[in-house]
Amino acid sequence: MKYSKLFNLRVISVLCFLLFGILIYVGCGGSSSDASLLSNIISNEKPEIIGVNFASEAEEENYYIELEKTLNEKLSGSSSAPSKCATTGLISVILNITTDEIKTTVAYDLSKIVVTANVAGEQPKIVIPVWSIYSASGTLSGTVYTSLAKSETAVFSATYTENGVSKLALFRLKVNGLTSIYLSKTTSEIQIPGTFDLGSELAVTAKYYNGKTQEINVVSGLVWTTNGTGMLNGSVYTSPAKVETAIFTASYTDSGITQKTSFRLTVTGLSTLTLSKLTDEIYLPSTYDL
Repeated sequence: MKYSKLFNLRVISVLCFLLFGILIYVGCGGSSSDASLLSNIISNEKPEIIGVNFASEAEEENYYIELEKTLNEKLSGSSSAPSKCATTGLISVILNITTDEIKTTVAYDLSKIVVTANVAGEQPKIVIPVWSIYSASGTLSGTVYTSLAKSETAVFSATYTENGVSKLALFRLKVNGLTSIYLSKTTSEIQIPGTFDLGSELAVTAKYYNGKTQEINVVSGLVWTTNGTGMLNGSVYTSPAKVETAIFTASYTDSGITQKTSFRLTVTGLSTLTLSKLTDEIYLPSTYDL
């Protein structure tokens, strides 16, 4: 009889211990719904940020800090359970770099980013997260992102889960594409007969998504075309034997993006000839100096 009571007490104790463990596990984020919750956050609750323009780098940095904080709060859920378990679970995920740059139509391997997990009561450790696109136009295959021929700031989430608790960090990849080209001047004038060297007379500048610029020319890939009736050889235009207004188009392609701009050249010629007088007379014999 005593043995039976002792056995029952042990069973009850074990059951209580298991129940207590389950409650702690669920309260600390051990719910199997973490994956679906993350999917909902990334897919359904994100703002449109591809075209966001920031007044400064500081403003952009603060925006993504707050965004990352908000996503982690949603990932943890609205309950206060995570705070009770913060001393025994995953606290945060940190990236060794949070931004980088590439050109358009180029591949970028996210696996080169070092991801560190901070777990309460333990030393920080390097982990392998799950990478997902948060906001980007290109494609992500495993950890390799391939950008399109489009300028953008691609945003990715690196998510790590341990003991049912998930944390994420955001990474921004600035895809720098050609945004425009512009000329030092847009019009000029020559007289018949004449030539005009577009290469020496004009400075052509290419501007990129990150704000950087560089001078370009025929050697670097600049192409000139015209509707003029003269002869265009590379960047040198020889005017026809008549007046005209020739329009030139400068075209430049870099990493799949083409930008154009135009230039107008007015070709002028002799239109009238005026004499100081139309008639005169002399006596014979005589000479006349025109």
